[in-house]
Amino acid sequence: MTQAIAISPNDFRDLLRHREINRPPTANSSRLWDIAQKVNALAVEVEDHWEELPEDKRKLLTTFAYAGIEPPQGITGYFFSFIGGVSTIWNISWIVLKGDLEALFFYAEAYQRLLNAIFNGIERENEDYQSILSAALAETFANLESSQKLTEEESSE
Repeated sequence: MTQAIAISPNDFRDLLRHREINRPPTANSSRLWDIAQKVNALAVEVEDHWEELPEDKRKLLTTFAYAGIEPPQGITGYFFSFIGGVSTIWNISWIVLKGDLEALFFYAEAYQRLLNAIFNGIERENEDYQSILSAALAETFANLESSQKLTEEESSE
């Protein structure tokens, strides 16, 4: 029995916009809770049904995930990163002043869960990665019994 979660393009744009510099100067906590719940629901969907997602949606999610972890490129990238950081500090300060830290923490956890779910899905579908990982694990466990213990001095070096 599969379960589908409908996220409209507007909701996904809200997620992307939440990371951009043109955010509104204040954050609505109930809106943040709503977004966090949708992000968490999307993470669950990605965890459970990555292989069943259409190729274009997987590609979109992959692009979204890599955009969240890639460092800025060039001077304009650093500039926008700086402006985005200032905006983030402003929004977090406003959330703290309003006392809505719980919503912020829930959003941060949901966002991290979504990124992890996407990257796990990418790893699962990459056969080369799986074979290299399996070989490395087999080699590690094969050499486990024949390996020597490290002394306390060797482990602290």
